[in-house]
Amino acid sequence: MRKAWWITISIIYSIFLLVIGVLLGKTIQRWPILKVKTEVDTVGAMVSLISIGATLGVAYWVASILESKKENNRVEKDLIIRRIDAVYALIEETKNNVAAQAIDFTLAVSNIKRISVNIIAVIEAVKKTKITLEDLHKANIVTAISTLKDLLTNTPPIKEEHLADLPIDVREGIIHMSTERKLQIDAEFDKIKWLIFDLELAINKG
Repeated sequence: MRKAWWITISIIYSIFLLVIGVLLGKTIQRWPILKVKTEVDTVGAMVSLISIGATLGVAYWVASILESKKENNRVEKDLIIRRIDAVYALIEETKNNVAAQAIDFTLAVSNIKRISVNIIAVIEAVKKTKITLEDLHKANIVTAISTLKDLLTNTPPIKEEHLADLPIDVREGIIHMSTERKLQIDAEFDKIKWLIFDLELAINKG
């Protein structure tokens, strides 16, 4: 809008200067001392005025269209970024639940599923716009989420006497994990957050 306002002011200022120039020219032509030709090319002046006015009008029209497209593109980006922020918040929530090294198994599976579905939906929505994204963005995020899912929920069956050797296990619906496994999970959460940040940058540049 600021650009359109500047163009409007420029057009008004240009027309004002043009009118002043024409009037000044007519006045000077009436001064005998300057021996200026007294016949004023009225038709030529009007043609020039119309030509300049048309040029400025077209420039304003083109600038208005470009500004409108730019604003629409910004609205699309803001809506998409808002959805990404919601996914980011879900990642933070899940990571905080893991902090105690014990999280409900059903909740963990559900949250990871929601993270995956939502981020893929965002990427597919971006593809419907004029924003250009590399396929690598989706591939990297999907791979990282899959790795996180395995780290957090893949608990192979094992005999009870060997439970102490497991980095992660489920007891009464609660996931319990070793400190080492928690660090691995935290690192994968951080990786996903950085990939999402990179996705946001790509969307803003698109």
